[in-house]
Amino acid sequence: MVLLCLTSQQEKSPCQNFRHNSGERTHSTRTPMINIYVFGASHNTAPLSAVGQLIIGEEKRQQASDELKSLVGAEELVWLSTCNRFEVYFTKKIDGDKDNNIKSREASLRERLIEWLKRHSGVQKDLNNYCYLLSDRDVSTHLMRISSGLDSLILGESQILGQVRTAYERAQKKKQTGAYLSRLFSHAIMVGKHVRSSTKLGRQPGSYASLASKLTLRLYRSISDKKILMIGGGEMIKLMMKHFSDKNVADMSIAMRNLEKAAALTQGYHVNAISIEQARASLADYDIVISCTGSARLILNYNTIMQSMRKRKNRLTCMIDLALPPDIASEVRGIEGVYYYDLEHFSGWLEEKRGAQIRDIQEAEAIAQSQADAYMQWIKTRKFIRLIQAIKQQADEIQQKTVEEVAENAKNKKWSSYFALRKLGAELSKKLTLPVVERINEAAVDEGDYEMLRAAERLYNVDVSQYWQNK
Repeated sequence: MVLLCLTSQQEKSPCQNFRHNSGERTHSTRTPMINIYVFGASHNTAPLSAVGQLIIGEEKRQQASDELKSLVGAEELVWLSTCNRFEVYFTKKIDGDKDNNIKSREASLRERLIEWLKRHSGVQKDLNNYCYLLSDRDVSTHLMRISSGLDSLILGESQILGQVRTAYERAQKKKQTGAYLSRLFSHAIMVGKHVRSSTKLGRQPGSYASLASKLTLRLYRSISDKKILMIGGGEMIKLMMKHFSDKNVADMSIAMRNLEKAAALTQGYHVNAISIEQARASLADYDIVISCTGSARLILNYNTIMQSMRKRKNRLTCMIDLALPPDIASEVRGIEGVYYYDLEHFSGWLEEKRGAQIRDIQEAEAIAQSQADAYMQWIKTRKFIRLIQAIKQQADEIQQKTVEEVAENAKNKKWSSYFALRKLGAELSKKLTLPVVERINEAAVDEGDYEMLRAAERLYNVDVSQYWQNK
């Protein structure tokens, strides 16, 4: 490769840091190598109950982030937690000259990350089969597929795109993102929108909320006369509230720890706002209970539900737990009259739908893969960003100095505007091409240095083959 210096030999410039004949570069103009990683577990690698146990809660994430930075040298960080995955994306500087064994390096990194996850999640069992560590292009492809709904239990689900956006925005607010993850996540969000607008995968978007709504209609011929309790205040509960309002359900309640937030959430809907304590006390009044909170502890335990069923005299109650970790004690499936469903129950139903959408999946996969390639092309250009900046800076300095010189001469010699512009153009052309011409002359003298000449041909997009016909 050749560097075309943009200053004359008399001017000291960053180009002097390069050895023109050997092509060696100094570290002053080459950006340090950055690797991008994602570490986590999902429904593809572990049971959903296990994924729920691995999720590090919001209250512990700052401490976990700080340790991750010191443990592996992580710089940028984005946490992505959904109802079927727990992942942390991060960047890390790599010294390619001192650490060339990629497999060994990543195996060691994965071991340290697993121990880190054990400390902060409290899970002490073997996690080797549950957790994955992806790097660089695999990370790009992975996130593009996630944002497109290709990696979700519900194919093409609409909720995941909002979750990716929220994860990115939270990291931005905490100043944990930089050029690499900002570009990756903003690009993934764009890809997710594109897939949904240009393929059939997005024309009938699904969500856990819509699936839960359909499930209740299977159990009850009509739900308009049923009393529904929704616990939580996130996007999932908002979607539930809209679904059931569209079904003309007359009696709905939303329970949250913060009653004021619950009241704000229900504005515009005929929905009651109650506290979680009130929900537990009045649990026997409800026919359908749906819970999706971020709590690390059970919201409804076995004894609470058993007592409510005694009051209901074991009348049919549908309980749907969409939370990870779970909100409702799974043991309740053994209580007479309780129809209990959690995220694990959805897997089988969703595989049938996936099989009928092969063509839609292929179209979406093609988009995700091509955009992952586009991101990696951008990554490659980042390696020489300092070199590009140095070239642009030199060109700007030449331009500014030349303009000042020509302006001064035009003033003193009373040049016309037209003559001054022509003089400016000539001077810029001379000063910007002189170093290039000198390098080409050097290459011509050094017989056989056609690599330099071909590089000049490519950089300036000219065909100079006719000038070396006698080579």
